[in-house]
Amino acid sequence: MNLGEFLTRIRKDLVAEQGEIGRSLARGSVSSFESYRELVGEVKGIDRALNVIDDSVKKLNEEDIE
Repeated sequence: MNLGEFLTRIRKDLVAEQGEIGRSLARGSVSSFESYRELVGEVKGIDRALNVIDDSVKKLNEEDIE
């Protein structure tokens, strides 16, 4: 497994986690506003991580072309 494949696998797991948090929020299973804010923060953190992964994979692909 090369680095690009590894990052793609991590990205897939993060997207799945983000989806699970979203479903939890949609079901209304949050017990307090504090819990809601925590979950929203997690989603935002995952989103930032996904952006970093996407940028890294893009750079790796550009290096392969050169």
